[in-house]
Formats: sequence, structure tokens, C-alpha cells
Amino acid sequence: MMSCRQVTEVIASDRLVDAPWRRRLTVRLHLLMCQHCRRYAAQLVSIRAATRRLLRQDPGPSKDLEEAVLGLCRDADDKPDDVDREP
Repeated sequence: MMSCRQVTEVIASDRLVDAPWRRRLTVRLHLLMCQHCRRYAAQLVSIRAATRRLLRQDPGPSKDLEEAVLGLCRDADDKPDDVDREP
């Protein structure tokens, strides 16, 4: 039988997909018996789903930030080249 530590390492690393059928069966049996590892596995599923949702809805920079950066660039273009230079 696998320990909780071994099961959580396998689940967290996604090595279960490529594992032999006996390893997958052992992990499933452990999950049937251990509510803590089941809860951990469910939390990982939730975290991965939330991460995927966040990555899909990348809003980009806000309009205010974009305008502020463009304003700074315009101000820099308006300055003469020798203003910031030291003699």
C-alpha cells in the first residue's frame, strides 16, 4: 500500500497518467480509503481549473495604464535631447 505522501506526490506531479495500471489501481484504492488524500486530489482539480480559467481571461493592461505610459512616452519625445545629460 502507498503512503499518503507517495500518493500526493504522484497526484501533484501528473505522473499518474503515464503510470502502469497497477500503480493507478493502488492510488485509486488509497483514495477510496483515505478522505484526506481525496480532499487533496479534489483541491488540486479545483486549483488547476481556476488557473486555466484565469489564463483564458487575460484582460491585458488597463486603459488607464496604457494612457499613462503613452503620455510618458510623448513627454519624453517633447524634451530636448540635452536636458537630462550632464556636462
